[in-house]
Amino acid sequence: MLLTIDDLTVRYGLVTAVDHVSLLVDVGEAVAVIGANGAGKSSLLRAIAGLTRATGEIRLGGAQVVGMAADDIARRGVRLIPEGGAVFRNLTVDENLAVGWPGGGAAARSARIRDMYDRFPALGQRRGEKGATLSGGERQMLAIARAIMSQPQLLLFDEPSFGLAPLVVKQVFDLIADLRTEGAALLVVEQNAHQALAVADRGYVLERGAVQLEGLSGDLRQDPLVVSYYLGETR
Repeated sequence: MLLTIDDLTVRYGLVTAVDHVSLLVDVGEAVAVIGANGAGKSSLLRAIAGLTRATGEIRLGGAQVVGMAADDIARRGVRLIPEGGAVFRNLTVDENLAVGWPGGGAAARSARIRDMYDRFPALGQRRGEKGATLSGGERQMLAIARAIMSQPQLLLFDEPSFGLAPLVVKQVFDLIADLRTEGAALLVVEQNAHQALAVADRGYVLERGAVQLEGLSGDLRQDPLVVSYYLGETR
C-alpha cells in the first residue's frame, strides 16, 4: 500500500478539523474525499504533505511521516496542488515549472519542461509571462504541471474545481483521469462530488472531520445519503 492513514487527528486549538480518520491509497489508484466546506478535507491533505501538525499515523510505503518536515515528505514523492491553482505570481511560467524540477541537470530539466508544454500547449504560448497574468484555469494547469515535473508517486489535489468555469473544470478532471490511467496515485478532495467520484476508484465521505462513508465510487454514487446530500438529487 502506498499511503496508509490510521487514526489521524488534526486540531487547531480547541477545534478538531480531522477526527481520527483512516484511509488508504494504493499505487496507481485514484481516491476521492468528498464533503461540504469545512469538513476537514484540506486539513487532511496538509497533514499528509507535512504542512499541518497531526497525530496518528501517515505511512508512505510503510515509512511513518507524521512529524517529518514538508520538504522531506516532498522528497519522498508527494506533491500537493493547492486550492485555487497557487503559483508563484512574480515568476514566469518557465520559472514556475523549473521550481518543480527536483534536480538532475539543466538539459534534463529543459526536456521535462518541453514535455509539459506538449501536454499543456496554452502554457507553452505564455511561457515568458508571469503567473500573475494567467487566468484561473491557466494557473490551475500550471500548478498541476509544476507538480508533475518530478513525476511524483502521490499527487494530492485540493479542490481542483475551485473558482473555475464549467468548461475548465471538465478539462481539469479530464487531466486527472489521464494521470490516473498513466499510473499515478491520486488523492482528490473536492466539493464537486459528481466530478470527483467520476474519476476515482474509491471514495470517502468526510463530515465534521470524520469519515462517515467509504466504498467503491460507483457504490457511493448510488448511496441514498450521498445522492441526497452531495449529488444534488433525490430518489
